Amino acid sequence: MRGLFKIAFFIFPIILNGQDIHFSQFSKSTFFLNPSLLSSQESENKIVLQRRNQWESVAIPFSTFTLSLEKKEVFLNNSFGVQLLNDVAGDAKFRTQGASIILSRGIKLNKLKFNIGVLLGRFQRSIFYDKLIFNSTENLQNTSFWFNDISIGASIISHKKSNKPFNTGFSIYHLNQPKQSLTNTQVKLNKKYNFYIFTKYDLIENTSFSPKMFLSKQSQDIELITSLDFDYVFENKPELNLTFGLGNRWGDALIYSVGTKLNEFEFGFSYDYNISSLSKASNNDGGFEIILLYTWDIKKPDVKRNKTIKPCPKYL
Repeated sequence: MRGLFKIAFFIFPIILNGQDIHFSQFSKSTFFLNPSLLSSQESENKIVLQRRNQWESVAIPFSTFTLSLEKKEVFLNNSFGVQLLNDVAGDAKFRTQGASIILSRGIKLNKLKFNIGVLLGRFQRSIFYDKLIFNSTENLQNTSFWFNDISIGASIISHKKSNKPFNTGFSIYHLNQPKQSLTNTQVKLNKKYNFYIFTKYDLIENTSFSPKMFLSKQSQDIELITSLDFDYVFENKPELNLTFGLGNRWGDALIYSVGTKLNEFEFGFSYDYNISSLSKASNNDGGFEIILLYTWDIKKPDVKRNKTIKPCPKYL
């Protein structure tokens, strides 16, 4: 035999500890950051496609793909969003796939906006044993399971015309702690707590910078990301925007990012340069991530009363 069994190095930590998918471009991931943020997007409608690929130099790549549709203020101040997820990891093709929806509501408070939101998801996790090798015959009957997921969040955002704009919030994922085992053992998905704060300052003409901080805690694992993005708007072409960013996932990776925005379209690319204890095995390669966004507003016709214009009578 070629070992007790052959399996991707990182599969068991995910199964046993129930750790989550993460993105480097976290500020654009409403469904993974805070469900309440849906009520504060600038446009009425948004489509987001996000793809992440990592650990290709160490093992079979971990690949994550999401597609979401978000609609602001569908009814009164209530917003709605839906997302499809497909995540595949390692030799065993440990797959997580399913869909989730967000319901959120915004409340205006003077120069601030307070948002609350809830995320409801239905997912399937599965594993394939074809490429795994065991020393002895294993009676592994279950290859997949379904689970429901519930998360909540709240956020406070300043008015977009404020001199010191900011966006901060807190969210709790996996409130119901769904079961995560392929056997009868009681392995549950740990609750995850997110906290973040973003702000933006004008630097010089047509240039601004945005400090960001994201902190996540799930069981004993803590993820801290700090980043700084620089935005430049072309003077003779204000609809075109360029972004350059540098971030640090502390103890894990340096994050380099670049992006552009043209009218309703936005594109972002980031690369993780691994600096963790796995850097020798990974040759410092972490992973890349791309994101595509399209936003639009539906122009509502002005409802005006038809006024009958009566000509002024002429008197001779």
